[in-house]
Amino acid sequence: MDEKRFNFLNNIIGWVVFIIAAAVYLSTIEPTVNLWDCGEFIAGSYKLEVVHPPGAPFFLMLHRFFLLFAPNPEAVPVIMNAASAIFSAFTILFLFWSISLLARKIMVKNLKSISQGEYISVFAASIVGALAFTFSDSFWFSAVEGEVYALSAFFTASVFWLILKWERRADQPRNLRWFILIFFLAGISIGVHLLSLLVIPVLALVYYFRKYEKITARGVIVAFLVGMLILMVINVGIIKWIPAIASKFEILFVNSLGLPYWSGVIFTLILIFGGLAYGIYRTTIKGKVILNTIFISLVVVSLGFSSYTMVAIRSNANTPIDYSNPDNIFNMQGYINREQYGQRAIFYGPQFTSDIEGSAEGRKLYTKKNGKYEFLMYKRKATYKSEDKMFFPRMSDTRGDRLDAYRTWSGMTKEQKKPTMANNLKYFFKYQLGHMYWRYFAWNFIGRQNDYQGHGSAVASGFLHGNWLSGIDFIDEKIVGSQEKILYKQKINKANNKLYFLPFIFGLLGLFFHFKQNKKDAITVFSFFLLTGIFLIIYQNSPPFEPRERDYTLVGSFYAFSIWIGIGVLSIINYLRKKMQLVPAAIVVGIISLLAVPVLMASQEYNDHDRSGRFTSKDYGVNYLESCAPNAILFTNGDNDTYPLWYVQEVEGIRSDVRVINLQLLMTDWYVDQLRRQQNESPPIKFSLSPDKIPEGTRDYVVYYENPQFKIDKKRYYNIGEIVDFIGSDNPRTKVSTYSGAKLDYYPTKKFFIPVDKNYVLKNNVVREELKNRIVDSVSFNVGKSNMMKNSLMVLDMIAQNNWERPIYFAITSGMDTYLGMHNYFQQEGMTYRLVPIKRTKQEKKSASRGQQGRVDPVIMYDNIMNKFEWGNLEDPDVYIGSVTRRHCTNYRNVFATLGKELISKGEKEKVVKLLDKCLIVLPEYQVPYTINDVQIAELYFLADEKEKGQELAERLAELFANNLDYFATLSKELQSSADDDIRRNFYGLQVLVQLAQRFSLDEFQENVTNEFQRLQAKYTL
Repeated sequence: MDEKRFNFLNNIIGWVVFIIAAAVYLSTIEPTVNLWDCGEFIAGSYKLEVVHPPGAPFFLMLHRFFLLFAPNPEAVPVIMNAASAIFSAFTILFLFWSISLLARKIMVKNLKSISQGEYISVFAASIVGALAFTFSDSFWFSAVEGEVYALSAFFTASVFWLILKWERRADQPRNLRWFILIFFLAGISIGVHLLSLLVIPVLALVYYFRKYEKITARGVIVAFLVGMLILMVINVGIIKWIPAIASKFEILFVNSLGLPYWSGVIFTLILIFGGLAYGIYRTTIKGKVILNTIFISLVVVSLGFSSYTMVAIRSNANTPIDYSNPDNIFNMQGYINREQYGQRAIFYGPQFTSDIEGSAEGRKLYTKKNGKYEFLMYKRKATYKSEDKMFFPRMSDTRGDRLDAYRTWSGMTKEQKKPTMANNLKYFFKYQLGHMYWRYFAWNFIGRQNDYQGHGSAVASGFLHGNWLSGIDFIDEKIVGSQEKILYKQKINKANNKLYFLPFIFGLLGLFFHFKQNKKDAITVFSFFLLTGIFLIIYQNSPPFEPRERDYTLVGSFYAFSIWIGIGVLSIINYLRKKMQLVPAAIVVGIISLLAVPVLMASQEYNDHDRSGRFTSKDYGVNYLESCAPNAILFTNGDNDTYPLWYVQEVEGIRSDVRVINLQLLMTDWYVDQLRRQQNESPPIKFSLSPDKIPEGTRDYVVYYENPQFKIDKKRYYNIGEIVDFIGSDNPRTKVSTYSGAKLDYYPTKKFFIPVDKNYVLKNNVVREELKNRIVDSVSFNVGKSNMMKNSLMVLDMIAQNNWERPIYFAITSGMDTYLGMHNYFQQEGMTYRLVPIKRTKQEKKSASRGQQGRVDPVIMYDNIMNKFEWGNLEDPDVYIGSVTRRHCTNYRNVFATLGKELISKGEKEKVVKLLDKCLIVLPEYQVPYTINDVQIAELYFLADEKEKGQELAERLAELFANNLDYFATLSKELQSSADDDIRRNFYGLQVLVQLAQRFSLDEFQENVTNEFQRLQAKYTL
């Protein structure tokens, strides 16, 4: 076979692999929105809105084009998710072709005459490697949802393939055109995700290997550093410096010359592109080919980066989602540089024990006013003493819950005041590499225990969360204990995937074989592996207790390892060809490898990556909104409590009368300003504090201070409107001086009240007529905080100005800290608490469910749950929901129980039975495993005179508690001690079941549970 025929087959088989991948991904996409950022990105694409920094403008515009063909709003997420599936399939296609390019250099001796055994070997390796990555855990996760990572992987794969294609054509005329295409795609990828740029240093290595015959270690290092320099030119010189330079000209042109907004930016772009065009012209005339290519490459990268003009245009249109309000170049700088999230030091900086010495002036902040830019303030940066800084700082986050974790992972003693370099490195190797990289790596190529998020806890129950697992018993015992002991809890967890080390072994074989056969290409792939894996881990500098698993950012390194899985097939073929002919060796090894790696991976991974038929995320958002009265204000506190709601409002137009307010974003001035505008069907939010009272750096932090100048009656409650006016005053008497001399706004009392007009709240349906006798004269509460952030201040201002006009709700998952002491006036109506002028009684507080705030309105809540809520198709046992959704569904069960208790107190037993029956149907155990909280559901069945159903559930719970305690009893005394809370909780569950049996005269059940309790108690007293 000649090369032309080989290339024809290579293309055909590659497209067949593409079709397989596309079919798998398209058949497993979620038919609607998923959790995390998907709701934001789908809404952002549908209406071309401004998503969270640093944005993804090209991603949004490209998907907006696809969405033009959506026949209805419900088809929008399907198209978005399908687009990710197709781009992911293209990634697999490029992987196939990349492995083929590398494999033929190992196996094919003469391109003009390729033997049958050679091309079978190459294609077998390419198919196995490509399909292994197709079914890998982390890539499959991103491949089926409307997020940026699928498209980012497509750019990464296409750029790497183009680099290999150039290497084969490096001696042909005009071969540097490939470089221009590579840099153009890299530039476009900036508008998707910066991860794709990590392939650029690989280009420098390939260029060095191709153009220089003598290869040295020094040359490899220099080439790699040149590649890193190119990466820095793009990441800093273009992405950061162009906006910075443009901001200088913008001030000059607008403030000094009186020209319109953006005139300085336009001049900067003309200047830059004009200079590059002149450079191209001069180098063309002079015949400077390399320099000419550099200039053209800079142009095409900048053209790709120009997708960010969409961000400015749409921000100026005041879209409903408008993160950071980048409607001017100064806000755009902060947006692109992700200033909202802060910066973590990488190579030199403070540790978590470092004290802030002071602050330094950063860049200037401006606001648009009367055709000019008005200076606001300097952005401040914390400064630290040099002795509090260290090289390669890994532990710098100061969030409270992370401090103990830092000490645990780094091995710091209780007496240590600050970490040493040894502690720092131990944290890096144990947590950042061991837990946040190699654990993820093992998920993809060794096996996975379950889909519970793992934080690497030393607590015994932590061993049941998110570990890797191979399926080989004697190995797994070293990780999490005996298979038989741990699997009772994971039998219903579909993410229990056992790969028996096979993909990993093939990859290792490929790695060693590659270095033996072709060191240049092996170094190329190895650099790709390091840049998208270990290097990225160093750059991210992850702290403990991340809100979610971060494996999706590391798929580039898993992609590189999949190349070695393919080459591992060649290593086995090469070994067997010494004992038999090449053709049968290639066929046998190809078939066995296909079964041992991709087929095994597909069989293990399919059920926990198949999202078809799942509607839980959308329905979760709908249920929050349906828990609110018309024209409501709803406070949420996190991504998963906000983004699904944005999706259903912005895309499907469901309950767009509700104004969803994210409490975390309420910390920013730009978000408050956006709330002052009409959004869809929701009127503007009223504030007394004007924009000039709350710019960044002003009233971000307000403290409680008993000022002796003011006579504050400690028994009296003060109107929250007066308190907000006091905090917003510019009178020096309303400021308190800090030790550093700074002036802070403060509040002189913690006792606030909201005035109540009883006739108005009845007329406005704040309270139902039958509850009018419970309406209080004022809502009096103790804020309980010694300081308030800006978001709390703005919540109080909103409530004061609202004056019971619009219903005000808090999501039940927001947390006590966000309720500001008003929780005794909450009325639960579903997934939300409504602020009402009715105070719960001591009896209502005593009978409340665990974690419940306020009281329950059984009329509204029953109607919402039974008639308005949707449940995401959870009744279908084939639907996979994942651990985060499972946690949300546990909240649902608690909501059912809370309402059930209220209905029992009203004597409405028939309603209780209907409610609980619905609970167990729509939230079945095979989807949402029972916990100790579900004892209350069994109790409610008994109270509703449904003893048979109550006993059936109680028996199941007793079995689960006993299983848990049997497992913990197998652990060492040290681990049992660390699992003390879990052990106590399960024993308590058995005790409660015994008490239930006594109350409702279940003699046989009582005896059985008592015997189990005594049997287990004996185990823990030995």
